[in-house]
Amino acid sequence: MTTIDRVRPRRRRGHLHAVATMVAAGALAFIAPTVAAAAPVPGTVSVWGSNTWGQLDGAPTGDNVVTIAAGEFHSVALTSGGTIVSWGDNSDEQLSGQPTGSGYTAVAAGWGHSLALTSDGAIVVWGHQGNHQRSDTPVGTGYTAVAAGSDHSVALTADGTVVTWGNNDRHQRDGSPTDTGYTAIAAGGDHSAALKADGTITVWGRSDQGQRIDAPTGSGYTALDVGTFHAVALAADGTVTTWGSTADGQRQDAPTGNGYTAVSAGWGHSVAVKADGTITVWGNDTDSQRVGAPTGSGYTAVAAGGWHTVALKAQGQGSTGSLDLLPGSLFGS
Repeated sequence: MTTIDRVRPRRRRGHLHAVATMVAAGALAFIAPTVAAAAPVPGTVSVWGSNTWGQLDGAPTGDNVVTIAAGEFHSVALTSGGTIVSWGDNSDEQLSGQPTGSGYTAVAAGWGHSLALTSDGAIVVWGHQGNHQRSDTPVGTGYTAVAAGSDHSVALTADGTVVTWGNNDRHQRDGSPTDTGYTAIAAGGDHSAALKADGTITVWGRSDQGQRIDAPTGSGYTALDVGTFHAVALAADGTVTTWGSTADGQRQDAPTGNGYTAVSAGWGHSVAVKADGTITVWGNDTDSQRVGAPTGSGYTAVAAGGWHTVALKAQGQGSTGSLDLLPGSLFGS
């Protein structure tokens, strides 16, 4: 992938993510990220990669973070008390518009907007509004998961119904599944994915790089996440499956073997966590997304943004309780 001009355009077709809330569990909701329940063990935040928009600055410094989400140029974290912390780009009020108070249970970050769930399952959205990301937010309570794409969003109801809103120029809304029984959701640049209880994957939206037609068939998948042009999923034995764009090695460089417990997909890179808490990164490395990744073990969750990544390390796993700016992370463009 060629280096991209980082002067932030108003309509860049960017990542995600979704990264929903339960990345630690390896399921997106995303991230799947994973997402309707918070990670059971609080921890400390590590971040590496690009710092063009302050992606490495302002991250929470305590050891009480339970959920992480990474958008294209900003990130969001949730503390054990249910308070929200945002950092990075604020050109669409991704930081200044965040909700106050406590009791939130899930977060997700997209291109220029973010989402959160309240304790009763109501959806709160802040940030960019160019495609009705805020004004078309579903009302009511009882939602169990949220995911944020480039300019669209996805939510899950208690019976596993998928609800979408925002941009529809690539069928991000009208292409969504209409049946029930879904257990996790993920949203990327202009496409989204959902996981059913039997582990089958449904993808809708943009497919110019195989985002839909190359999606894995069969059942037994346990987690998934969607990047800008590619996606990644976990099988029951912890093997990693990828599809979509391969311009930056998103597919051919994916790790082999099994035992992975969480995955996340960004613009051109992806991240996985093994059962021992070690982190594996593959794909684009223009901003040290790979070489800047932390070593050691004890990590429980990962969230891949545009050109930066966030990870969560459980308490008692060698964390100092302060933000860990990893080797190479200060040298991102």
